[in-house]
Amino acid sequence: MQFVGSYTFSKTLSDSLGYYGSSGVAAQSAYWQNAYNRHGDFGPAFFDSRHIGTFGPSWEIPVGRDRKFGSHMNRAEDLIGGGWKVDSVVTMHSGFPVTILSVDQTNQSVRSGSTRPNFYQPMTIQNQSIDHWFGTANTYCLTPGVNTGSCAYGVAAPGVFGTAGVGTQRAPGFVNVDLSLGKKFYTHEKQYLDFRADFFNVANHVNFGPPGATVSSTASFGVITTQIGSARVIQMVLKYYF
Repeated sequence: MQFVGSYTFSKTLSDSLGYYGSSGVAAQSAYWQNAYNRHGDFGPAFFDSRHIGTFGPSWEIPVGRDRKFGSHMNRAEDLIGGGWKVDSVVTMHSGFPVTILSVDQTNQSVRSGSTRPNFYQPMTIQNQSIDHWFGTANTYCLTPGVNTGSCAYGVAAPGVFGTAGVGTQRAPGFVNVDLSLGKKFYTHEKQYLDFRADFFNVANHVNFGPPGATVSSTASFGVITTQIGSARVIQMVLKYYF
């Protein structure tokens, strides 16, 4: 048995995500909110994942002829139960940043890029689900420039840039396990059939995409409607080596 593993703790900051860089994540526009204030868009990069881990074990199961257990198996028994090898790759990372946006047509004339709301106070995440990723305990001020004192975010006043930064919230994390099961069937001297069954996303685990991030779109804000990656995929391979 052998394995390799790695863990990365990281933080990446930027004032621009690049024109082609944000596909599939809830990030800000490729343009600065205020072209005269680049620092206003300084924050977590769209690919900033704080925790990243990978683990790859490989195990030649010690059962079968010429192995620790079952060395006296007959050919039929060894054909079925002996000589198998299992390989796996486990990939995990924490969620990517989510930039909260707002829609207010009265402010479009002063903004060169995405429209962000005002930030009033940290969110309280309670009863989190894919329908309420930001929880059910928060309120949001949708009247431009009005802060009731209980809102986490609110639409900025006409002609004013929103105070919310980029990447202030986080999307769901990612977990995936791929598995491979294989065996060599020797036929003559060094010739053999190599069988392998590959299971991608073997647990059929759903990884959710980013939530709706436009605070003024009440029907979709905080709602997750997409997933990352695919459902379980199985492929089988048979090769003859001679």
